[in-house]
Amino acid sequence: TSVFGNCVSLSESPMIEGLIYVGTDDGLIQITENNGKSWRKESTFPDVPDMSYVSCLTASRHEADVVYATFDNHKSGDFKPYILRSADRGRTWTSITGNLGEREIAYTLQEDHVMSGLLFLGTEFGGWFTQDTGKKWIKMGGLPTIAVRDIDIQRRESDVVMATFGRGFYVLDDYAMLRHVDASLLESESAILPTRRALLYATTSKGRGSQGATYWTTKNPAYGATITYWLKETLSTRKERRKKAEKDDGSKYPTFDELRAEDNEKAPRVFVTITDSAGNLVRRLKASRNKGLHRMTWDLRHSGFAGSGSGPRVAPGNYTARLSREVDGELSTLPGEGTIEVVALEPSTFTAPDPEAVIAWHRKVGRLQRALDATSRALTDATTRLEKVRGTLSAVNIADTKWMAEEHTIRGKLNAISVRLSGDQTRSSRNAATPTALNGRVRSFAGALHNSTSGPTGTHVEQYNQSSDELKAVLALLRPIVQKDIPNLEAKVAGAGGPIPPDQLPTWK
Repeated sequence: TSVFGNCVSLSESPMIEGLIYVGTDDGLIQITENNGKSWRKESTFPDVPDMSYVSCLTASRHEADVVYATFDNHKSGDFKPYILRSADRGRTWTSITGNLGEREIAYTLQEDHVMSGLLFLGTEFGGWFTQDTGKKWIKMGGLPTIAVRDIDIQRRESDVVMATFGRGFYVLDDYAMLRHVDASLLESESAILPTRRALLYATTSKGRGSQGATYWTTKNPAYGATITYWLKETLSTRKERRKKAEKDDGSKYPTFDELRAEDNEKAPRVFVTITDSAGNLVRRLKASRNKGLHRMTWDLRHSGFAGSGSGPRVAPGNYTARLSREVDGELSTLPGEGTIEVVALEPSTFTAPDPEAVIAWHRKVGRLQRALDATSRALTDATTRLEKVRGTLSAVNIADTKWMAEEHTIRGKLNAISVRLSGDQTRSSRNAATPTALNGRVRSFAGALHNSTSGPTGTHVEQYNQSSDELKAVLALLRPIVQKDIPNLEAKVAGAGGPIPPDQLPTWK
């Protein structure tokens, strides 16, 4: 045990100059209201044993006369939490221990800088918070069962940092949602909580680089706008509803029609839909359908114009987030919406002067990528179909042996088109210099601006024009093969007893 008489906790009022509270290890709280020229001693506190260690003092940021104190009496074999509040600068005290357990030793307490009743508490077994000044404490999930010895709040970002016994600490990023979760919200069907402004900038990820595995790093918070939403009830499937009903009453067995409806059902979905100030759809994000509070991050990008993934970054401005659900193919809007303010992180040397023009460029490139993807798929499908024809030619009764030569000629054309689309594999597999193919060229200039705030350069525009002309030439070669040459050969083989072409149904009488 320590020698009595040590000052072990201190808090200076952020509202009143000269008002300082000091706690000692022998159960005293000393108060000065004139920068230490004179002191007032308080030695008795309701339900707190004498000589209890004053583990923390916190002067309020909202009310000049309010101060909080926690006491730790475990050295005397007493593991109860003692948490007090004074509204008269320490003269009288009221317990705000609330519903905490009998062995939840209290070590540290901090007050939210925006909402006066929102407090964070560190105890022997984890972290807690209260929204009503201690009437009800709620344990913070995600933490191990460990002593939280110190708490601090990063006020700019509304992050709460908890230092634990040992050498670890935990950070809850942006807890601002706790200021808005009240009884009326919890009774609502759904809601989107206020979202803090989102900074728009170019990201990069280097990780440890060449520093080695012992170089400590951790992940940054997700880039973009973090959206917090509430669902009162889980959007359940038919099977989930039946299982729940069977727990309450297992006497009813489902019919086969009901089971078939379960088997054929696609699970319902919840979406967060982002629209711009003009109401235009920007992005539809799949979200959790389970009840409770959820968080997801929009990466500040449009939908991918090539059919999937994410597209270019949005322009700075205000956007709206709304909840919706899809059940049995029907999309309906859920209550609640929120505004997202997107702000460009300045300064940026090469930021495009017209963000909308950059988005238009990305849409243009996206259409090219979409057409190129379809062309590549058509080439792959044509090659597969021709391979099936080749395997059939030796198995059916072929009257005309020229069909084999016809298949060989078509295959040569497809191989030549493949070189123009994907490159010369014969040369590249032997490490020989290979001209850039169409797919590679488009990936290069399309990807160059995907993570940039700049617009296209003259080289990008030139590469687009060359790729566009090349795609036209490839399509002119591929289209007659796909639409005429291969179907004609498949029809001949089918007439000789071969397989029916994949795009046709059989005639049956």
